[in-house]
Amino acid sequence: MRPCTQILHLAFLVALCLTLTACPSHSAKGRLAREVEHPAPPADLAFFHSVPVQPMRNANKEAAFITISDQQHLSGLLKARLERVLLQHNFTLTEQPSKAERIISLKILYKGHGNRQDLQTCVRAGYDAALPSLQGKESVLVADLLLVRRTAPGKNAQLRNISSRNKKSSTQVRIGLVTAHEEVLKGHAMEEALAEDIAGIAASSEDAKFYKPTTVTKKKKSVRKTKKKASKKRKSRNRG
Repeated sequence: MRPCTQILHLAFLVALCLTLTACPSHSAKGRLAREVEHPAPPADLAFFHSVPVQPMRNANKEAAFITISDQQHLSGLLKARLERVLLQHNFTLTEQPSKAERIISLKILYKGHGNRQDLQTCVRAGYDAALPSLQGKESVLVADLLLVRRTAPGKNAQLRNISSRNKKSSTQVRIGLVTAHEEVLKGHAMEEALAEDIAGIAASSEDAKFYKPTTVTKKKKSVRKTKKKASKKRKSRNRG
C-alpha cells in the first residue's frame, strides 16, 4: 500500500471512530427524547379536568408508550415535548406497548379561541364527548387522555390483547387549558403545560377508573370452575 493511500485510509478510520463516539447510545437507557424548545406557560393559565386527578412525580422508572392523534395538526411537536417531560419525571420510553407500564393515548381536539365558561362545560361533558362550538377572545386547548396502568410482562411473555391483559387500572379524562393571552396560540406554551400535566397524571398511583373483571369474564371463570369440579367427580367415581 502506498504511503498516500495509507494516510487517507487512516484518516477515514479516525473520522469513523469519532463519529461513532459522538453518537449517543439508545440501548442502555431506552429511547431518548427529541430536543425541542420549552417555553414557559403564561401566569394565568388554568387547567380543567373532567375527573379528579392527583399529578405527582414518578419514583419507579416505569416504561411509557405514547400515541398521539392530532389529525388537524393543532399542536406543535407535542410528542417530543411529552417524551422529554416523561424522562424528567423519571420514566423511560419504549416503542413497544407490550413492554410498557404506562400506555398514554392522547387525542388533541381543539386549539383556538374560546372562553372559560364554555370550556368548563366542554370538559365536564367528559372523555370522548362531542366537542361543542367554542367562541371567545381567550386561548383554549382541549384534549382527551386515556391512560392505562399495567404490569409489564417478562421478556418471554407474549401479549394477545395489550389493552386488557396485565392491566391494573385506567383513567379517561378530558383536559382543558385556558389563558387570556392570545399570543400563545402562535407558540407552544400550552402544549408544554399539557405535557407537564399528563406526565404528572401518569406518575400518579391514583386512578379515576379502576379496572375490574367484566361480567363475561366472571362467568367464564365460574364455568371453568364448574367443569373442573365435574371432572374431579368423574375421576373419583372411575377410581371407585
